[in-house]
Amino acid sequence: MPHHHLQSLAGFPIDLACGKPALNVANADHMTIDTSCEAELQELMKQIDIMMAHKKAEWDTQTQALESCLELRDQELSSLKNARILHYGASTHKK
Repeated sequence: MPHHHLQSLAGFPIDLACGKPALNVANADHMTIDTSCEAELQELMKQIDIMMAHKKAEWDTQTQALESCLELRDQELSSLKNARILHYGASTHKK
């Protein structure tokens, strides 16, 4: 699929591959996408959706790994605090 670069002219994108406006203005209140580019835009949106789904899955996996690591560190910290309390308490009773 060839890459089409959009360039702006008076605020409207121009498809350099077709050489015509990517948007048609029917009236001031209504804009429609040029049907010659619609299929390409739909394919591009589909590819973007797939890429975003992959990225989201990757981020979810990383987030889950970080949460597991954080939970483990919290448990270690809690254990160290308990050990310190026990040690401090035992050393004060020996005096």
